[in-house]
Amino acid sequence: MNILYLTDAIPPASTGGSGKRIYALCEELARQGHALTLVTTVERRADVSDERRGGIRIISLYSRYHRGLRAYVSVHNPRVVRAVEKIIADVRPDAVHFDNIHTHISYAAIRAAKRTGCKTYVTLRDAMAVAYGKMYPKIPVCGLTDFRRSWLDNFKQARKRFNPLRNFCIRRSLRGADAVIAVSGALKNILEQNGIRVDEVIHDGIEIEPPALSSGERAAAAHRYGLEGKKIVFLPGRLNYAKGVYAAVDSFAEVVRRVPGALLLFVGAAPDEQEKMRAYAAEAGAAEHVRMLGWTDGARLAAHYELSAVVISPSLCFDMFPGVNLEAALYGKPVVTGCFGGAKEFVVDGKTGFIINPYKTGELTDALIKLLTDAGMSQRFGQAAYERLAADFSIARIAQSVLAQYAKR
Repeated sequence: MNILYLTDAIPPASTGGSGKRIYALCEELARQGHALTLVTTVERRADVSDERRGGIRIISLYSRYHRGLRAYVSVHNPRVVRAVEKIIADVRPDAVHFDNIHTHISYAAIRAAKRTGCKTYVTLRDAMAVAYGKMYPKIPVCGLTDFRRSWLDNFKQARKRFNPLRNFCIRRSLRGADAVIAVSGALKNILEQNGIRVDEVIHDGIEIEPPALSSGERAAAAHRYGLEGKKIVFLPGRLNYAKGVYAAVDSFAEVVRRVPGALLLFVGAAPDEQEKMRAYAAEAGAAEHVRMLGWTDGARLAAHYELSAVVISPSLCFDMFPGVNLEAALYGKPVVTGCFGGAKEFVVDGKTGFIINPYKTGELTDALIKLLTDAGMSQRFGQAAYERLAADFSIARIAQSVLAQYAKR
């Protein structure tokens, strides 16, 4: 099958989890024998390219603009749409798949692809099609069912960036797709309550074989950052308030009192965010029990997962399908995750981890103490998580689900 896949950014330009998982899916589709052309964008003219990486043809288009205009450019980016039309004419794909296009590719590209007669598919990974940023619960209570947003909600969030026609135009573009896919049932619910049809839920997946690390590499990582002999609670990702980092710090004074040697390890915070987090940890009296590292990947990230006792993802916002939970399972680690979003579609409460309300510090504290003081429970949870990952969330299985959508519509 000849597949044209389009997304705003991929590694190394993108360090976020979405970019990594999109690229991994494209690699798997190519590995299964399909012709794969991946169109992405770059913000430097010098990075514009048309190259092959492995079995994938990658076309990088130039797109740069003032982010204050995002509510307009994300609807229709003329430069990119014109380029996409030419690429479709050249590639002549059997399927055109848009995934995470709310910054550069733009929703108008969906309609442009449909005008060529191609089968067109869209994957939505967050609420940006209905909101202007991260969505937070209106009241901090698990089990919410009303996610409708008014124009006033969006105006308050966007302020000067507000485009009164933005959401109408996005809905119109999405109606032209042959199938709209959400990465979780939680996201499907949010989108449908706000007027966007979702045809299918296809979760993310990852490779189920972790990178091979020697004991020397693990020991080196532990020594480099002073992690020897610690019971590490690990929170990786592009860290900020929304990811629950300050809630984690709040919980840790009691955790350390009950579990001497516990250490909270953050990986992925930008330098300015690290400074804020250090100041906050100092005020909370937890500075000596917190380590903060910048962005890391590959073997170093793998070493941190292997050294950890528990992985956490206590997002305060609606985190639609946290990839951290999949990665924790890959290394056989239990997780403590937030109840807002799609985490519960992978994490089984009381069997592979704990699902907590991140706004209630005591719930996170109690869950961490249970896992840090009961090695048997942690091992059982971690093993069950890996088995669930291998059975239902491998990248090969997810690729088959995507191909099934292409065949169905």
